[in-house]
Amino acid sequence: MSKIAIIGTEHMAQSFSYCMERMGHTIVGLEECDVCWIAIDTPIKDGRGDTQPVFEAVEKIKYKLNDNVLVLCSSQIPVGTSRELIKILGDGVKYAYIPEHMRMGRGIFDFMNLKEITVGVDDSKLNHILLELFSDKTVFFTNIETAEMIKHATNAYFATTVSFINDISDICEKVGANIEDITHALRSDWRIGKEAYLDVSVGFRGGHFDRDLNYLQQISKDKAIDIRILDAVMEKNHKRRDTIVNKLINI
Repeated sequence: MSKIAIIGTEHMAQSFSYCMERMGHTIVGLEECDVCWIAIDTPIKDGRGDTQPVFEAVEKIKYKLNDNVLVLCSSQIPVGTSRELIKILGDGVKYAYIPEHMRMGRGIFDFMNLKEITVGVDDSKLNHILLELFSDKTVFFTNIETAEMIKHATNAYFATTVSFINDISDICEKVGANIEDITHALRSDWRIGKEAYLDVSVGFRGGHFDRDLNYLQQISKDKAIDIRILDAVMEKNHKRRDTIVNKLINI
């Protein structure tokens, strides 16, 4: 079993600490650990992720880590950021990125019931350590950039379903269809599932969906990539708020 130092104090860090202890590992300080897990929930300001706390934490811990410590990161960072963190930690660092999939307030349940965990790692020699660390789960190995993108893709997908169902709701209002019955039927379809993000709402605002879509929009701008679908998701989301506000004003 591993000695793990968890870096962070909020929802993700607390959930990981509890879960790893339940799995038989020991939570220790930096000077004692053989695995250091960066689990800082990236702050969101005006819908954008602020990665500064993650960089500050890495700058602080790099001098306290013993040789051969495996550094894991699950903070919500833009794809490509891990390469910058590795440079700070120094040559030869053992590093892996693990995208988190926790709902707020249900982190422990979500992690303990996670059947497969994704790990982005460059050195396959670390695989045996990670397999032992998560011995109760199937471990899906990929490269670091892919693991970072998986987090973005997951939230972008959920955000798309939110804007999609609001589009369907707008049509339903005009044709006399019942949106609640439609969402019930969609969730009953095994290809969609009962946990699908299909609740009609004012849209998402300033949360995880905004953060990951903003990450992707910035990356696409920097790389000159056309992402019309995701741009449309954001546009629909912003217009949805105005639509709901106008309806309330007219009540």
